[in-house]
Amino acid sequence: MLKSPMLKFRRKFIGIAGEYQLVLCILQEGWRNQVEELHMWFFLEGLEIANRRRQTRIPPEATSRSNKNNLGELSIAAQNRGWES
Repeated sequence: MLKSPMLKFRRKFIGIAGEYQLVLCILQEGWRNQVEELHMWFFLEGLEIANRRRQTRIPPEATSRSNKNNLGELSIAAQNRGWES
């Protein structure tokens, strides 16, 4: 019988625009098969986002300083727990 899925976090730097992607990989323990990847995108202030359906621009006020600080803390916490590779 398979155990519950193992979660693995990693951060990728994508492209020259400075987009960061936090990837949550759900791996089946024992088999090490990747079941699914969930992508959460974090963008720097004012970047244009390439969307298949439309072009969107994030307004500067949408990314507050506190959100950036929280992302930094999340990254540090992830490194301390060994979630990032």
